[in-house]
Amino acid sequence: MTDATVFERSTLANLVAYIDEHLRLAPSLSDMSVRVGLSPGHFARKFRHSTGLSLHRFINRRRIGKSLELLKANTSTLTGAALDLGFASQSHFTRLFSDHTGMTPAKYRKQFRQAVG
Repeated sequence: MTDATVFERSTLANLVAYIDEHLRLAPSLSDMSVRVGLSPGHFARKFRHSTGLSLHRFINRRRIGKSLELLKANTSTLTGAALDLGFASQSHFTRLFSDHTGMTPAKYRKQFRQAVG
């Protein structure tokens, strides 16, 4: 892979920061490609080479990561966390969370509470 096939470190960091700031309304491929002046197809290829994931999967991973923080902090309901992070429903959130962590959000929260308290 040549350097031209991946984003520069600073560009990727800026893209990730933008994604993190907009998790609720996940930026589209078109939105992101415009930010760096590339066609959506070229952006998608370059993003996948840079991160190993499609934009959609990357965003979902960031959402799940943020949900871990929210569940640890116990600051919102499961439905609230799901909607705040841009998931279509609590069931969609639960399915993706389970796929990524091997447990449901409720079980994770309960397990974390027991570990700390």
